[in-house]
Amino acid sequence: MMRKLGEFNDALDELGKRVAELAQYGYDNPQVFAPIDVKQLLAIGEELQELNLAIKDLTNGARTAIAAQSVIADHINGLVQSSDDDGARKRLNALVDALNRSLCLLK
Repeated sequence: MMRKLGEFNDALDELGKRVAELAQYGYDNPQVFAPIDVKQLLAIGEELQELNLAIKDLTNGARTAIAAQSVIADHINGLVQSSDDDGARKRLNALVDALNRSLCLLK
């Protein structure tokens, strides 16, 4: 998931650059685009930038969640190792398995 988000973010960044280039071309060549078209292109470019930043924030949040889940799983594994109760160890192992599955989804 993280790789796909990165790829999408890169593609979105490239699209934003292309829209900005098109807007600049329209600004430099008013016979090609009407001023309203240039304004719309600039607005689209701004929206793409905001979306790009939101995806970066989402990606950073996912990285933080991955790191936190890894730490939690490590601590739970420590509890499993120190537990004398078979039932508790099984429940803790199930919790670690669930955390690991969610980590796989995030990665």
